[in-house]
Amino acid sequence: GTSIETGQQIGRGRRRHGARGMGRSRRTPAGSGMGKAGKFPRLALAALVTVATVVVFTKLQGFGVRYKPSDRLEGLSVHQKFRLFDAYIQSHVFETSVGRVPVLQDLFREFEKLRKYAVPGLNLADYDESCNGYYQDSLSDAFDVEHYAQKEEDVKVNFFKGGAKPCDGTHRHGCCFAKHREDACLCLYDGRRDLVSEVLDPSGGALQAASRMARSLALSKRSIPEYKNLQDLYGRVLMNLGLHEDPASRRFKLLIYVKNLVYMPPGGFLMWHTNRYDNDRVSYRLYMTSTDVDGGSYFKYWSEREEKFMKVHDFHGAVRLFTNTMKSDEEAGEPKYLWHTVASETAHRFSIGFEILPDQIIALLDSCGGCWDGILATLKE
Repeated sequence: GTSIETGQQIGRGRRRHGARGMGRSRRTPAGSGMGKAGKFPRLALAALVTVATVVVFTKLQGFGVRYKPSDRLEGLSVHQKFRLFDAYIQSHVFETSVGRVPVLQDLFREFEKLRKYAVPGLNLADYDESCNGYYQDSLSDAFDVEHYAQKEEDVKVNFFKGGAKPCDGTHRHGCCFAKHREDACLCLYDGRRDLVSEVLDPSGGALQAASRMARSLALSKRSIPEYKNLQDLYGRVLMNLGLHEDPASRRFKLLIYVKNLVYMPPGGFLMWHTNRYDNDRVSYRLYMTSTDVDGGSYFKYWSEREEKFMKVHDFHGAVRLFTNTMKSDEEAGEPKYLWHTVASETAHRFSIGFEILPDQIIALLDSCGGCWDGILATLKE
């Protein structure tokens, strides 16, 4: 199930950004002072030397075939395995199918129930014109890094300075229809059709225009009965993957908190961003996707080490692991962040995301048929 395309880099150009008229030069992260890709990290090389004597690389196992990971990683500790995974994740997004990961299947079945909130024929471009330029940026392979970095900092940090609240997050229709400042949300929902009367009200409060960086619909955590079940099931997943934490503790509650629960119809997108301000405990994320049209939407990111855009097409049952914070360059001493975006052209896309700790990542990969093969083969190249 992996479908990754490399996008052509577009060095410079001009694009008007929707009704707000933001004309800006467009460039890739590498062309905007973000720094060139570093050499393959010594940590990864050391890990490969360690594993070379004990790993036999084979072709990817057939769908759903179970095997013992010790057959390929015999003798390696959890820490050594994580060094391998971390070397891989510095320049890739890991993807597999939920069919290969039994520990996630109960959670995914509950997540699939959210598809009942999909609105047939809905295209969010009919309800908003202000963000069309941002949508085009998500479709293309160039964007203004400085502009998006400032936009993300404003939305996540600056708008809250001094205890300010840019919008009312408890409003029935969502934050973007209860703004305390005009630019609280990226999109104005100023299209030819009315989102409130045609979509939000008929949903009975289940759908909200709540994202301040996207043209998408949030599933209301207060209104949908499935939300608590999703948290509880993810907690069970973590326990099954070896987490030893008191379920009543704040640490546990932070881990099972749903970082993302979004319905993205056609015409929807999440702007280019890094999530650098969003880590509760770790930078590692577990995401699952449910879609009605395989390939009709995608996750796209800029690979700093590969120096190119990577497009990962969505499919129903996709499971992804990635980090939003890369290792520091030795000479710079500062972390790098994963620039990524999401867009839907023809699919009704649902996504759910959580933080996940290193030990649970390794336990998940060990339980997943064929997952280590792709990682090890990529590191060997």
